[in-house]
Amino acid sequence: MIFTMWEPFVYIEGIQLMNMIHTHPVILIIRPKITAFHAIDITTRPNTTIVLDPPLQQAATMKIWIDENRSYIHKVINEKLYEKDKQQPVAPLQTQIRPISQIISSTPQMKHFWIKGMPLIVNLNQRFFSPTCPTCNKSTGALMDMEFDCNFCDSKNKIPRPKAKVQLNITDDTGFLSITAEDKHAETLLGFTGLEIYERYLKQDPIPIQHINQELQRQTLLCEVRSYCPSQRHYMPLYFLTAFIPEELAGETLSDQLAQATPPTLLTGPTSALSNTAEETVSDTNVTEIPASSTSLLAEMSSSVKRNLEPDFSQVTKHKKLD
Repeated sequence: MIFTMWEPFVYIEGIQLMNMIHTHPVILIIRPKITAFHAIDITTRPNTTIVLDPPLQQAATMKIWIDENRSYIHKVINEKLYEKDKQQPVAPLQTQIRPISQIISSTPQMKHFWIKGMPLIVNLNQRFFSPTCPTCNKSTGALMDMEFDCNFCDSKNKIPRPKAKVQLNITDDTGFLSITAEDKHAETLLGFTGLEIYERYLKQDPIPIQHINQELQRQTLLCEVRSYCPSQRHYMPLYFLTAFIPEELAGETLSDQLAQATPPTLLTGPTSALSNTAEETVSDTNVTEIPASSTSLLAEMSSSVKRNLEPDFSQVTKHKKLD
Protein backbone atom coordinates (compact mmCIF):
# COMPACT_ATOMS: atom_id res chain seq x y z
CA MET A 1 0.00 0.00 0.00
CA ILE A 2 1.30 3.45 -0.97
CA PHE A 3 0.00 6.65 0.68
CA THR A 4 0.58 9.93 -1.16
CA MET A 5 -0.05 13.36 0.36
CA TRP A 6 -0.75 16.35 -1.83
CA GLU A 7 -0.65 20.00 -0.90
CA PRO A 8 -1.73 21.48 1.57
CA PHE A 9 -1.38 18.33 3.73
CA VAL A 10 2.34 18.19 2.94
CA TYR A 11 3.09 21.23 5.08
CA ILE A 12 1.13 20.27 8.21
CA GLU A 13 0.24 16.59 8.54
CA GLY A 14 3.14 15.63 6.28
CA ILE A 15 5.70 17.33 8.50
CA GLN A 16 4.06 15.93 11.63
CA LEU A 17 4.16 12.44 10.14
CA MET A 18 7.82 12.70 9.13
CA ASN A 19 8.74 13.79 12.66
CA MET A 20 6.99 10.83 14.27
CA ILE A 21 7.39 8.16 11.56
CA HIS A 22 9.86 6.22 13.75
CA THR A 23 7.06 5.59 16.27
CA HIS A 24 4.91 3.79 13.67
CA PRO A 25 1.85 6.04 14.12
CA VAL A 26 -1.66 4.95 13.18
CA ILE A 27 -3.11 7.15 10.44
CA LEU A 28 -6.84 7.75 10.06
CA ILE A 29 -7.68 9.03 6.57
CA ILE A 30 -11.20 10.30 5.97
CA ARG A 31 -12.50 10.68 2.41
CA PRO A 32 -9.33 9.58 0.57
CA LYS A 33 -9.03 8.59 -3.06
CA ILE A 34 -8.33 4.85 -3.33
CA THR A 35 -7.20 2.98 -6.42
CA ALA A 36 -6.64 -0.74 -6.37
CA PHE A 37 -5.16 -2.02 -9.61
CA HIS A 38 -2.41 -4.49 -8.73
CA ALA A 39 -1.98 -2.83 -5.32
CA ILE A 40 -3.72 -0.33 -3.07
CA ASP A 41 -2.80 3.32 -3.60
CA ILE A 42 -4.23 5.96 -1.28
CA THR A 43 -3.98 9.67 -2.07
CA THR A 44 -5.44 12.79 -0.51
CA ARG A 45 -8.19 14.88 -2.04
CA PRO A 46 -9.09 18.51 -1.25
CA ASN A 47 -11.76 17.39 1.26
CA THR A 48 -9.64 14.67 2.90
CA THR A 49 -9.05 14.74 6.66
CA ILE A 50 -5.97 13.12 8.23
CA VAL A 51 -5.73 12.29 11.93
CA LEU A 52 -2.51 10.86 13.39
CA ASP A 53 -2.86 8.38 16.27
CA PRO A 54 -6.63 8.94 16.67
CA PRO A 55 -8.13 8.14 20.12
CA LEU A 56 -10.11 5.15 18.85
CA GLN A 57 -10.30 1.54 19.96
CA GLN A 58 -9.37 0.38 16.46
CA ALA A 59 -6.18 2.44 16.64
CA ALA A 60 -5.27 0.91 20.00
CA THR A 61 -5.80 -2.56 18.54
CA MET A 62 -3.57 -1.74 15.58
CA LYS A 63 -0.88 -0.40 17.93
CA ILE A 64 -0.81 -3.80 19.64
CA TRP A 65 -0.47 -5.50 16.24
CA ILE A 66 2.40 -3.17 15.33
CA ASP A 67 4.26 -3.96 18.57
CA GLU A 68 3.84 -7.71 17.98
CA ASN A 69 4.98 -7.60 14.34
CA ARG A 70 7.78 -5.04 14.21
CA SER A 71 10.17 -7.52 12.59
CA TYR A 72 7.74 -8.14 9.73
CA ILE A 73 7.15 -4.40 9.28
CA HIS A 74 10.90 -3.80 9.07
CA LYS A 75 11.18 -6.61 6.51
CA VAL A 76 8.49 -5.01 4.34
CA ILE A 77 10.30 -1.66 4.49
CA ASN A 78 13.84 -2.94 4.01
CA GLU A 79 12.97 -5.31 1.15
CA LYS A 80 10.43 -2.87 -0.37
CA LEU A 81 7.76 -5.53 -0.42
CA TYR A 82 5.18 -2.76 -0.81
CA GLU A 83 6.24 -2.15 -4.42
CA LYS A 84 3.74 -3.34 -6.99
CA ASP A 85 6.09 -5.65 -8.86
CA LYS A 86 6.68 -7.58 -5.61
CA GLN A 87 3.01 -8.11 -4.81
CA GLN A 88 0.85 -11.00 -5.90
CA PRO A 89 -2.15 -9.95 -8.01
CA VAL A 90 -5.53 -11.09 -6.71
CA ALA A 91 -7.73 -13.01 -9.13
CA PRO A 92 -10.89 -11.05 -10.00
CA LEU A 93 -14.42 -12.20 -9.41
CA GLN A 94 -16.07 -13.78 -12.45
CA THR A 95 -18.39 -10.78 -12.71
CA GLN A 96 -15.40 -8.45 -12.99
CA ILE A 97 -14.05 -10.08 -16.17
CA ARG A 98 -15.19 -8.08 -19.20
CA PRO A 99 -15.74 -9.36 -22.75
CA ILE A 100 -13.26 -7.72 -25.09
CA SER A 101 -16.07 -6.53 -27.37
CA GLN A 102 -17.48 -4.58 -24.42
CA ILE A 103 -14.10 -2.91 -23.82
CA ILE A 104 -13.81 -1.84 -27.46
CA SER A 105 -17.35 -0.47 -27.72
CA SER A 106 -17.68 1.10 -24.26
CA THR A 107 -18.28 4.85 -23.99
CA PRO A 108 -16.66 6.45 -22.09
CA GLN A 109 -13.55 4.31 -22.36
CA MET A 110 -12.92 1.99 -19.41
CA LYS A 111 -9.72 2.92 -17.58
CA HIS A 112 -9.04 -0.27 -15.62
CA PHE A 113 -10.52 -3.68 -16.26
CA TRP A 114 -9.95 -7.46 -16.36
CA ILE A 115 -10.18 -9.59 -19.48
CA LYS A 116 -9.61 -13.27 -20.12
CA GLY A 117 -8.16 -14.70 -23.31
CA MET A 118 -5.35 -16.38 -25.18
CA PRO A 119 -2.15 -14.36 -25.75
CA LEU A 120 -0.39 -14.24 -29.11
CA ILE A 121 2.51 -12.14 -30.42
CA VAL A 122 1.49 -10.96 -33.90
CA ASN A 123 3.97 -8.19 -34.68
CA LEU A 124 7.25 -9.97 -35.41
CA ASN A 125 9.14 -6.79 -36.30
CA GLN A 126 9.22 -5.22 -32.85
CA ARG A 127 12.51 -4.90 -30.96
CA PHE A 128 11.13 -6.33 -27.69
CA PHE A 129 12.94 -3.72 -25.60
CA SER A 130 12.87 0.03 -25.07
CA PRO A 131 15.47 2.44 -23.62
CA THR A 132 14.55 3.63 -20.13
CA CYS A 133 16.03 5.80 -17.41
CA PRO A 134 17.94 3.61 -14.92
CA THR A 135 16.84 5.89 -12.07
CA CYS A 136 13.07 6.31 -12.56
CA ASN A 137 12.42 3.53 -15.12
CA LYS A 138 10.60 5.92 -17.46
CA SER A 139 10.91 5.36 -21.20
CA THR A 140 13.16 7.71 -23.12
CA GLY A 141 13.83 8.52 -26.74
CA ALA A 142 17.59 8.47 -26.12
CA LEU A 143 19.81 6.06 -28.02
CA MET A 144 21.19 3.04 -26.21
CA ASP A 145 24.78 3.39 -24.94
CA MET A 146 24.54 7.19 -25.23
CA GLU A 147 24.41 9.48 -22.19
CA PHE A 148 21.22 11.49 -21.73
CA ASP A 149 19.45 13.73 -19.21
CA CYS A 150 16.12 12.41 -17.95
CA ASN A 151 13.19 14.83 -18.24
CA PHE A 152 11.20 12.96 -15.58
CA CYS A 153 13.58 12.64 -12.62
CA ASP A 154 16.20 15.22 -13.70
CA SER A 155 18.98 12.62 -13.59
CA LYS A 156 22.03 13.73 -15.54
CA ASN A 157 24.48 11.85 -17.77
CA LYS A 158 22.72 8.50 -17.55
CA ILE A 159 23.09 5.50 -19.85
CA PRO A 160 19.70 4.04 -20.86
CA ARG A 161 18.72 0.66 -19.46
CA PRO A 162 17.01 -1.81 -21.83
CA LYS A 163 13.52 -2.62 -20.55
CA ALA A 164 11.67 -5.63 -21.94
CA LYS A 165 8.62 -4.63 -23.96
CA VAL A 166 6.24 -6.67 -26.08
CA GLN A 167 3.03 -5.96 -27.96
CA LEU A 168 0.62 -8.87 -28.14
CA ASN A 169 -3.02 -9.66 -28.77
CA ILE A 170 -5.39 -11.09 -26.17
CA THR A 171 -8.24 -12.96 -27.86
CA ASP A 172 -11.54 -14.22 -26.44
CA ASP A 173 -14.80 -15.37 -28.05
CA THR A 174 -15.88 -11.79 -28.78
CA GLY A 175 -12.75 -10.26 -30.31
CA PHE A 176 -9.15 -9.32 -29.57
CA LEU A 177 -7.36 -6.48 -27.85
CA SER A 178 -3.82 -5.34 -28.64
CA ILE A 179 -1.97 -4.59 -25.40
CA THR A 180 1.58 -3.71 -24.36
CA ALA A 181 3.45 -5.53 -21.61
CA GLU A 182 6.59 -4.00 -20.14
CA ASP A 183 9.39 -4.81 -17.72
CA LYS A 184 8.69 -7.80 -15.43
CA HIS A 185 5.47 -8.76 -17.22
CA ALA A 186 7.19 -8.77 -20.61
CA GLU A 187 10.16 -10.72 -19.21
CA THR A 188 7.81 -13.38 -17.84
CA LEU A 189 5.92 -13.70 -21.13
CA LEU A 190 9.06 -13.76 -23.29
CA GLY A 191 11.30 -15.76 -20.99
CA PHE A 192 14.16 -13.24 -21.37
CA THR A 193 15.30 -10.27 -19.33
CA GLY A 194 15.57 -6.83 -20.91
CA LEU A 195 19.37 -7.06 -20.91
CA GLU A 196 19.31 -10.50 -22.57
CA ILE A 197 16.95 -9.21 -25.25
CA TYR A 198 19.20 -6.23 -25.94
CA GLU A 199 22.30 -8.43 -26.15
CA ARG A 200 20.56 -10.68 -28.68
CA TYR A 201 19.54 -7.56 -30.61
CA LEU A 202 23.17 -6.44 -30.83
CA LYS A 203 24.23 -9.88 -32.03
CA GLN A 204 21.33 -9.95 -34.51
CA ASP A 205 20.13 -13.11 -32.80
CA PRO A 206 16.32 -12.93 -33.09
CA ILE A 207 13.96 -13.83 -30.26
CA PRO A 208 12.39 -17.29 -30.89
CA ILE A 209 8.88 -15.90 -31.30
CA GLN A 210 7.43 -19.08 -32.81
CA HIS A 211 8.46 -21.13 -29.79
CA ILE A 212 7.25 -18.41 -27.40
CA ASN A 213 3.86 -18.29 -29.15
CA GLN A 214 3.52 -22.06 -28.86
CA GLU A 215 4.05 -21.79 -25.11
CA LEU A 216 1.69 -18.82 -24.79
CA GLN A 217 -1.13 -20.52 -26.71
CA ARG A 218 -1.15 -23.37 -24.23
CA GLN A 219 -2.63 -21.15 -21.56
CA THR A 220 -5.45 -18.71 -21.01
CA LEU A 221 -4.58 -15.58 -19.06
CA LEU A 222 -6.57 -13.35 -16.78
CA CYS A 223 -5.20 -9.90 -17.62
CA GLU A 224 -5.57 -6.67 -15.71
CA VAL A 225 -5.34 -3.81 -18.18
CA ARG A 226 -5.35 -0.02 -18.00
CA SER A 227 -6.13 2.23 -20.93
CA TYR A 228 -4.44 5.49 -21.80
CA CYS A 229 -5.45 7.93 -24.50
CA PRO A 230 -2.74 10.48 -25.36
CA SER A 231 -3.85 13.85 -26.64
CA GLN A 232 -2.71 12.99 -30.16
CA ARG A 233 -4.80 9.79 -30.21
CA HIS A 234 -8.39 10.97 -29.83
CA TYR A 235 -10.08 7.74 -30.85
CA MET A 236 -7.49 4.97 -30.39
CA PRO A 237 -6.46 4.43 -26.77
CA LEU A 238 -3.38 2.47 -25.79
CA TYR A 239 -3.73 -0.55 -23.50
CA PHE A 240 -1.09 -1.63 -20.98
CA LEU A 241 -0.85 -4.87 -19.02
CA THR A 242 -0.66 -4.19 -15.27
CA ALA A 243 -0.99 -7.78 -14.02
CA PHE A 244 -1.82 -11.25 -15.28
CA ILE A 245 -2.65 -14.65 -13.81
CA PRO A 246 -2.78 -17.98 -15.67
CA GLU A 247 -6.35 -19.25 -15.55
CA GLU A 248 -5.34 -22.48 -13.84
CA LEU A 249 -4.06 -20.42 -10.90
CA ALA A 250 -7.09 -18.14 -10.76
CA GLY A 251 -8.75 -20.31 -8.14
CA GLU A 252 -6.05 -19.36 -5.70
CA THR A 253 -7.64 -17.09 -3.13
CA LEU A 254 -6.24 -14.01 -1.52
CA SER A 255 -5.74 -15.92 1.72
CA ASP A 256 -3.75 -18.59 -0.14
CA GLN A 257 -1.46 -15.96 -1.62
CA LEU A 258 -0.97 -14.25 1.72
CA ALA A 259 -0.19 -17.61 3.33
CA GLN A 260 2.67 -18.12 0.86
CA ALA A 261 4.26 -14.87 1.99
CA THR A 262 3.50 -15.72 5.66
CA PRO A 263 2.65 -12.21 6.79
CA PRO A 264 1.21 -11.78 10.29
CA THR A 265 -2.56 -11.68 10.72
CA LEU A 266 -4.10 -8.40 11.69
CA LEU A 267 -6.89 -8.36 14.23
CA THR A 268 -10.38 -7.75 12.88
CA GLY A 269 -11.14 -4.19 13.92
CA PRO A 270 -8.72 -1.93 12.04
CA THR A 271 -9.09 -3.63 8.65
CA SER A 272 -12.81 -3.15 8.20
CA ALA A 273 -12.42 -0.05 6.05
CA LEU A 274 -10.36 -1.80 3.37
CA SER A 275 -11.52 -5.41 3.73
CA ASN A 276 -13.54 -5.36 0.52
CA THR A 277 -11.08 -3.43 -1.63
CA ALA A 278 -9.62 -6.48 -3.39
CA GLU A 279 -13.06 -7.85 -4.23
CA GLU A 280 -14.61 -4.71 -5.63
CA THR A 281 -14.34 -3.46 -9.18
CA VAL A 282 -11.42 -1.08 -9.50
CA SER A 283 -12.53 2.48 -8.88
CA ASP A 284 -10.86 5.85 -8.70
CA THR A 285 -13.42 7.18 -6.25
CA ASN A 286 -13.80 4.59 -3.51
CA VAL A 287 -14.20 6.23 -0.13
CA THR A 288 -13.18 4.63 3.15
CA GLU A 289 -16.16 3.90 5.37
CA ILE A 290 -16.10 5.07 8.98
CA PRO A 291 -17.60 2.89 11.75
CA ALA A 292 -20.91 4.33 12.92
CA SER A 293 -19.88 4.23 16.58
CA SER A 294 -17.03 6.63 15.86
CA THR A 295 -18.95 9.16 13.78
CA SER A 296 -19.38 11.83 16.45
CA LEU A 297 -15.76 11.64 17.58
CA LEU A 298 -14.51 11.78 14.01
CA ALA A 299 -16.72 14.78 13.32
CA GLU A 300 -15.11 16.63 16.21
CA MET A 301 -11.61 15.71 15.05
CA SER A 302 -12.48 16.61 11.47
CA SER A 303 -13.77 20.03 12.45
CA SER A 304 -10.68 20.69 14.55
CA VAL A 305 -8.40 20.28 11.57
CA LYS A 306 -10.74 21.74 8.97
CA ARG A 307 -9.21 24.39 6.76
CA ASN A 308 -10.32 26.80 4.08
CA LEU A 309 -8.93 25.58 0.79
CA GLU A 310 -8.02 27.96 -1.99
CA PRO A 311 -9.54 27.15 -5.40
CA ASP A 312 -6.04 26.50 -6.76
CA PHE A 313 -5.66 23.48 -4.46
CA SER A 314 -8.23 21.60 -6.54
CA GLN A 315 -5.98 21.83 -9.59
CA VAL A 316 -3.68 18.85 -9.71
CA THR A 317 -1.11 20.70 -11.80
CA LYS A 318 -0.46 23.09 -8.93
CA HIS A 319 -0.10 20.43 -6.24
CA LYS A 320 3.06 19.13 -4.73
CA LYS A 321 3.13 15.65 -3.27
CA LEU A 322 4.88 13.74 -0.54
CA ASP A 323 5.32 9.96 -0.99
